[in-house]
Amino acid sequence: MHAGGLVVGQATSRRLPGLTAELHRQRLVHLFMDVEVQADSSESFASAGVRREDRLGLRWRCACVAGLLLLLSQAVTGAAAFAFVPRVVLHRTADTSDWRAVGKQRGTQQRSRALVAGERRVFETRTVWKSSTSGNTAGAMDGEQENAKIIDGKATAAAIRAELKAEVEAHVQSSGGPPPGLAVVLVGDRRDSATYVRMKKKACDEIGVSSFGFDFPEDVTQDTLLACVGELNSRPDVHGILVQLPLPKHIDEQSVLQAITPSKDVDGLHPANVAALCTGRTRAPGQAASWQLKDLDFHVPCTPQGCIELLDRYGVEISGKRAVVLGRSNIVGIPVSMLLMHRDATVTMTHSKTVDIASVVREADIVVCAAGRAEMVKADWIKPGAAVIDVGINSVDDATTKKGYRLVGDVDFKAAKEVAAKITPVPGGVGPMTIAMLLRNTVNGATRAAAAAAVAAAGGGSAGSGLTDNLPVPPPDSSSDKVAAPTPNTE
Repeated sequence: MHAGGLVVGQATSRRLPGLTAELHRQRLVHLFMDVEVQADSSESFASAGVRREDRLGLRWRCACVAGLLLLLSQAVTGAAAFAFVPRVVLHRTADTSDWRAVGKQRGTQQRSRALVAGERRVFETRTVWKSSTSGNTAGAMDGEQENAKIIDGKATAAAIRAELKAEVEAHVQSSGGPPPGLAVVLVGDRRDSATYVRMKKKACDEIGVSSFGFDFPEDVTQDTLLACVGELNSRPDVHGILVQLPLPKHIDEQSVLQAITPSKDVDGLHPANVAALCTGRTRAPGQAASWQLKDLDFHVPCTPQGCIELLDRYGVEISGKRAVVLGRSNIVGIPVSMLLMHRDATVTMTHSKTVDIASVVREADIVVCAAGRAEMVKADWIKPGAAVIDVGINSVDDATTKKGYRLVGDVDFKAAKEVAAKITPVPGGVGPMTIAMLLRNTVNGATRAAAAAAVAAAGGGSAGSGLTDNLPVPPPDSSSDKVAAPTPNTE
């Protein structure tokens, strides 16, 4: 074997955030330790006619060349690394005894083929290292090489709103009726609640959904709220009712939420919708069950639905995977656990009493964090290659920012993104998806109502607009029907 036979394939540079000198040093060591070509168990170099001294020379030459390339990349690009992965393929032509090593940019532990004396033989090749930046994500974001592993909830939500806008236009044209309508009930003057309501109204306007605002003072009576909900239940131009939480302490939240007709409960918090989620009743009797979000016949809470939507749109396989959910709230933890379970994941739910949470999380292929503790989940909790959905949003002091604080999730994002295959940022991850899923529930409610009305008009039965409308609804206080509902605030 001679030096002139050593050929190295193409190498492209890619800037890797957070790449340290120590990482360079470790990769350089690995280059010299791991560059080798080993034969498949049924094929040996000896049977292929490769002399021992040629094999040793080949290994050292590949290691030296790959090491020099890595050092050169440091000198030229600074904190960058070659995406070049030294993969060695042996070629021997039928009329010469020269062997050549050819580097190729491929994935880990793939097989390469070699022509040995005119015959095709299979050799196993070992990847020395590969870029920490994964390939493009499926479905949502194309062309983002450097940050392809980041799950962009903001861009995904924008894509969903565009899809819903087309659905709204088609619905209005086909039904001949009003566009989907969302009524939002706001009590008090909490600044954060008012901000959320404005964001929801803006999103409705963007896709052509009518929005109706009902604002009440902090001291509103429960009977007045129940009367308002009762009126909205009967309005054909309202397909979704949302009571902005939290409510004042003198109001029984459950009584108000249970007064909403299940098919208009776009928050998915009515007991009938919760029962459908927990019992697995995804379709009416006689229809095939499906746990794809688009096929559900009831309303699912918006944030859990957004988590699953992100996993789906970024090509994360759920079936057969181990999933860990941190947090057991009725709004996020329990519903997202049920959705993952119905999609055939093996689900573990952790909480404040779980012993050694870190060891539990390390086993997970999918991690959903909704614990409400800033940067609780560390990088060494994350299984390499896992998908991480961070639902948490926490404010931490930061004197370097204009506001004096910054928002972080439940995961130490900066460190965890170097380990996870896909991860949501905070902000810009799950947050935008919550409103997008609220819009989806509203549009779905309008579509189901139109379909049910068409069936009823044809003499096919009642005009219930969803699976859950056939379940009993707790009636409001009898005195509430004597209280007039306020005029909606459409500003």
